[in-house]
Amino acid sequence: MLEGLWDFKGYIGNPNYGAFGLIALPNLLIFEALGPIVELIGILVFATSYFLNSLSLPAFLLFLAISFLLHIFMSIGAIIMSDISFRRYENVSDLFKLFGASIFEQFGYRQFTVMARVWATYRFLAGRSGGWVSPERTSKK
Repeated sequence: MLEGLWDFKGYIGNPNYGAFGLIALPNLLIFEALGPIVELIGILVFATSYFLNSLSLPAFLLFLAISFLLHIFMSIGAIIMSDISFRRYENVSDLFKLFGASIFEQFGYRQFTVMARVWATYRFLAGRSGGWVSPERTSKK
C-alpha cells in the first residue's frame, strides 16, 4: 500500500483529482498507513504505564476493554454495511459466524497484523520493501 501511495504522492490532497486525491488517498495515508503505528504506540504507552505503576490495574483493564469493544463494534458495523450493500450472505448464520470471528480476531490476530504492518512500514521507509512479485506463468499443455 505504501508503494502505491508513493507512486501517487502528487495526487494526495490535490483537488485536480477529485475525490480520489482529496478523500481516498488521504484516508489511506492517515488511517491505513499511520494507523498501525499509532495503535502500536498506544499499546506500548499503556502497557509501559501499567508496568511502571503510573496506571492502575482498573484503568489498564478499562482501556483494554474499550479498545477491544470499539474494534469489535467497528468490525460488526463493517459486516452489516457490507451485507446491506452487497447481500453476499444468504444465511443469517453466516453473518453470525462473521460476528463471532470479529470478536476472536481481537485476541492475538489483530496485534499480529499491527506488528506485521509496522514491520512492512519500517521496511518500506528503510528502502527494503519486497516490491511486487509476479509469479512465473506456466501452461499445462
